[in-house]
Amino acid sequence: MANAKRLAAPTKAMHALNTEIPLFVAQFDVEVKGWVTSDGKLSDCEARNGLGFVIFQPDRDLEVRVKRRW
Repeated sequence: MANAKRLAAPTKAMHALNTEIPLFVAQFDVEVKGWVTSDGKLSDCEARNGLGFVIFQPDRDLEVRVKRRW
């Protein structure tokens, strides 16, 4: 019975996050500016994370601009 109570709290928290985050994001316009390398230069191709079977940190970041819709 104690395990059921322990599992119920994260499930409720996940449900709350899954409903609140889209409502928060809906208040903003997100504009994709492009891919940026680690030294800040614009790149023409998207990020890659290795060979596909080994997990590496991506070599580029996605640069976006966020504006409030008000």
